[in-house]
Amino acid sequence: MRLRGKYKPTKVGSLIAVVVGLGMLIVPFTVFNGFSSRAQSFPGGAKAFLVVWCLLVVASILYHLVNLVRGDVPVASEFVFEQEPDRGDSTAGAGTATRLRKLDELQRQGLVSEAEAAAKRAEILKQL
Repeated sequence: MRLRGKYKPTKVGSLIAVVVGLGMLIVPFTVFNGFSSRAQSFPGGAKAFLVVWCLLVVASILYHLVNLVRGDVPVASEFVFEQEPDRGDSTAGAGTATRLRKLDELQRQGLVSEAEAAAKRAEILKQL
């Protein structure tokens, strides 16, 4: 099992993030316009950086705007952790009894040896 986490900001936190994000958008354009007379000599890497910067800031602003209009915003910022089953194990989300029945069925079909079934059964019961 893996642990997956999500961060849920408050409305006040999102409002602050939107205001800061707008400021972060204004600064690069102000700096870039200050060099507009020398725009041809402005390094290409700096232009690419400004484009990436603006895209990331716009994505952050959109995330926080969506958070502002959502109804299930927490009163205090919180981190939510959820257990996620391993992707390789198709029975990871199943209950212990279901997994043991599946193991017995595989053993009856001859797909799993008795030793393998005993080892897997011990592993399943260890997870209780």
